[in-house]
Order: sequence, then C-alpha cells, then structure tokens
Amino acid sequence: LLGMIKAIPDEKQMQGRKERANTMRVISNYLQIALRILWRHKLMMNTIRFSILASLLSISLLALAVAVSAEAPVEYQVHFTAEDMAIDGRANEKSWSLAPLIKMVDRAYPSGKTLSPSITTVQALWSEQGLLVLFLCKDEDILATFTERDNRGFYKDDDVELFLDPDMDGTSYVQLAINALNTKMDVLRREPQWTDGGMPAFYDWDSGTESAVVVSGSLEDRTDRDESWTVELLFPWSSMSQATLNVLVSEGYGIDVLGGRSIPPKMGDKWKANLIRFDHGDKEGAGVLSTWSPFPDGDGAFISNNCVHYSTYWGVLVFVE
Repeated sequence: LLGMIKAIPDEKQMQGRKERANTMRVISNYLQIALRILWRHKLMMNTIRFSILASLLSISLLALAVAVSAEAPVEYQVHFTAEDMAIDGRANEKSWSLAPLIKMVDRAYPSGKTLSPSITTVQALWSEQGLLVLFLCKDEDILATFTERDNRGFYKDDDVELFLDPDMDGTSYVQLAINALNTKMDVLRREPQWTDGGMPAFYDWDSGTESAVVVSGSLEDRTDRDESWTVELLFPWSSMSQATLNVLVSEGYGIDVLGGRSIPPKMGDKWKANLIRFDHGDKEGAGVLSTWSPFPDGDGAFISNNCVHYSTYWGVLVFVE
C-alpha cells in the first residue's frame, strides 16, 4: 500500500493534489471492500490466516488515513516589495513580474454541470503598507450588479475573494470580496457554525482596502462576448491593528484574528489563507468556483459556496524577502 501511495504523483500544482486525494479515496474504498469480503468468508479460513489478513488490511487502511491527513497544505511565498505600487488594476510595476504565478483550480458550481474552465491567475506581494493581490480573470460573460457595500447577496455576482487567518487557529478569519464593479464586502468572521441564525460575523468592520478593477468587455450586455477583468488590491495592515481588534473583543464580538501575531508580519511568518473566484456568467444560472487551495469532492457543504469558509482546506502564505 505504501508503495502505491508513493507512486501517486506529488505535483505542486493544485490539480495534482486533487488527483492524489481522489486516488487515495479509491484505494481506501477497495481496501474496505476487501476487508468486508474477508470478514464474510472467515469461516472458510483457519483462525491464524484470517487474523493475519485482517490485520494487514486494517494496518493498510490506517496507513492510508495517516497519509491523507498528513498531506501538507499548498504554500505560496509572498515576496516583499519596497516599490511604490499604484493600485490601478494595470500591474505595470516591475515587482509584479517577479511575483510567482498561481493558476486556480476550477470546480462546477453547483456540482454536476459541464462548464468551460474559468481561467484565473493570481499573484501576491507584501509591503510595509499591506498585502497586495492581483487577480486576472478570463471571462466571456462578466456579471456584476451589486453596488451596496457588504451586501449579503454578494456571492451571486462574479467576484474574487481573499480569506486570511493570521494565527492559523481556525476560530476567526477575514473575508474580503470584490466584484467586477469594484464593490467590496469585508467581514470579520468566527468559525463557521451553520445555524438558522447564520454565521457569526462583524460586517461593520471596514478594512480600508484599496482596490481597482479593469474590465475588458461589458457588464450590461449579456449577449456579447467579454474578455476578462482584473482586480488589484492593497489590504492594509492597519485594518488588523491589535487596538482595533481589542475594541471588537471588548464589544462582545469575540473576534481576534491575530492571536498575538505581529502586524505587519515578520519575515518567515505564515498565515492560513485562500484565494477564491466565483464566475456566475453561465446563461443557465450555473457557474464555476475557482480556488487556490482545492476542496475535497463530496456532497453537502462542499458543493455549495459554503465550502470556502472551511479553513481546514486552506493553503499557507509564507512572507519572504
């Protein structure tokens, strides 16, 4: 079994990780079937042979579970820049040409639809002022209608989203979303708890994020063929100053995403994070959810937009020179 696991390609690209997880899932299913068959036919074997085979299969299942759980999250090295960065959506600065490129992983939303891939690339940098992120979204039909900040229905638009968990504890995090009209939603959230009352969140928080959107196409005409839209943003460190977060905690929101971490981050610091894009341009109402760190296949929450809130499946940003 361990030989089979090692033979699975361990690619750095996200699609490779997804294929690896799916292959492990198939192996696990076969092992469980074999164990059930063995149990049904135990009377046809002597006790010693049955015990040995059952033990080997059980150990194999345990080894597979350990291998799956130990799979390291995807990491992205965020390089520091001292360059004066104009947030204009053009990305003309030299620093952007040096930032590693991320190609997002697509999945149909809702599940079961056959859709054209939503080609999305992302780059990130950090400076003394904040975290800089650049999204380039290929899109043949750009859809954006919301102009009200922090609208609860924001996810119905074509948008890009940034999730940040600086202390990596999974109990509280930042969600920042920007649509093709450059309308923002920035929220401080506690861990996902799907109840009738929704998910604990603080919408009154203003991150002070500076952003610019450049659209190659139209937002009003659903019959023409668009090309792309680009989002450049600067998420300022000042939005998460400990003083600001202390006020939120004292007012009963209990949201402290820092957990004592340094702001700005120090060289070598790591934050859990994910990068998201929703593309709702399909004429039949379906769309594509693109992510940096992919989510497992399955039913329920992992097929809906709620899956983006599970930090268990996020990647890690590493702040470097």
